[in-house]
Amino acid sequence: MKLPDDRNDNPLGRTLIGLLMLWTIVFCIFLTPWFRRVYQECNRPATLRIQIHKPSRVRVSTMSDIERTCDVTREMLDRVVDALRTVESQGRNVTGDGGRAVGEWQMWPIAVAEFNRITGKHYTNADRLDPAKSREMCSAILDHWQRTREIEDPVQLAGLWRNPKGNVPEWYENRVKEAMGL
Repeated sequence: MKLPDDRNDNPLGRTLIGLLMLWTIVFCIFLTPWFRRVYQECNRPATLRIQIHKPSRVRVSTMSDIERTCDVTREMLDRVVDALRTVESQGRNVTGDGGRAVGEWQMWPIAVAEFNRITGKHYTNADRLDPAKSREMCSAILDHWQRTREIEDPVQLAGLWRNPKGNVPEWYENRVKEAMGL
């Protein structure tokens, strides 16, 4: 008969030692790189990012991995909105895209829904014909996209009005640049 304190024949002791060795291997292989990434991320130098908020407020926050700061102002956003009005309709209240795009900014119904989602207001598709409301909707949507997508280039921001997914033709960007005087 063997004594229970004999470690060589204790299956529980061998199991615990095996689990401890397995945990050590898992830690060294998988968790050490993760801890290294977290440490590097926490010690990365931060730079400043400036974002616009309604109406004409500027919020400054820190953010890593931004090489240059973005000085986005309400005036720049207004220039983009004016350029889009020129590019889309030359400032006329028109209908295009088979009746889906309406008003001076050629706004689709999905843009009205996006504006209502962002602001909590309840504008209707008929409000696309009102120049003041259309301008408000366009400005609010672009302001939201600029903040959430961290867009610094006004031409790129204007291009999202044509295609929110970002595939904008070069001819459209050239029209925006011309309308903005760039």
